[in-house]
Amino acid sequence: MTRTRICRAHAALLALLSTSAACASARLTALPEQAGYIDAEQGVRLHYEVWGRGSDTTIIPFGTILSAELRELGSGQTTLIFYDPRSRGRSSSIADSTRLGLELDVQDIETVRRHFSVSRPSLIGFSYLGAVVALHASRHPDAVRRLVLIAPLAPTAAVAAAAQRTAVGRLDSAAMATLTRATAGPASSPAEDVADCRAYWGALMPIYAGTPAGAARSTSTLAPTCDLPNERPRSFTRVLRHVFATAGAWDWRDDARRITAPTLVIQGDADLVAPAEGGYEWARLITSARLVRVRGSGHMVWAEQPDAVRRAIREFYAY
Repeated sequence: MTRTRICRAHAALLALLSTSAACASARLTALPEQAGYIDAEQGVRLHYEVWGRGSDTTIIPFGTILSAELRELGSGQTTLIFYDPRSRGRSSSIADSTRLGLELDVQDIETVRRHFSVSRPSLIGFSYLGAVVALHASRHPDAVRRLVLIAPLAPTAAVAAAAQRTAVGRLDSAAMATLTRATAGPASSPAEDVADCRAYWGALMPIYAGTPAGAARSTSTLAPTCDLPNERPRSFTRVLRHVFATAGAWDWRDDARRITAPTLVIQGDADLVAPAEGGYEWARLITSARLVRVRGSGHMVWAEQPDAVRRAIREFYAY
């Protein structure tokens, strides 16, 4: 495998750290309480949706991919605020790379919290955004009620890099060619861009889901994201390269030790992308954390076994 192909595969894997979708057709007709945009800064607009009207509020980054499965957590006591990160989902597209980065994603959680005047929200974060909400909780201990990390990015770059190398090694030449086509150079048309996007996720399923059944469910849930320009690989891999470049050789273990909010870590034990060991490490480092292992699930644990994930969160909230 050439250096160029390896680099492109690694870029694709960065996407795995923050991209998924859920599309439950029976719930597509449901509408949020409200939806709109938040001006994070000039030229940066974050799309949001609010579900429920309870006094207990939870903020969840990446609503475009998570709301269809997780919005059922909203109830008479809970309000869910979903939003899309910078240049992802339905948020505005950002060409200026100086306006993309990990610290800006952490900052945007505070922007959303203040916009809605929520004093102590709970936070739920998946994959890379699991690390983002954890960092926010570390830096704003008095402003976070509870914390849920779903298949979070490992707290050290070394663990994440080792996982990427292992995962890349499981891809065959046909999958590598598909990833290269979907991320390199402009598409000849929007239709080709959408087709390449769907092929891209299909090629990654062997390392993305824990079982064939999980892969089938995950494939069906990912397809709708390809209709959004921000969620096509040519777009989001560029964004994630900037985000991970700003993270550098991260080590967030001390940040984890400073988290005081009660924390739930939900981790698929077959996760190759954000490796299970990374989730287990967050649970060991955070004093108030509890761990739920979901057997047989990969990185798409919330799409592979949504009932188990929702049940774990409800029980955590009720505790």
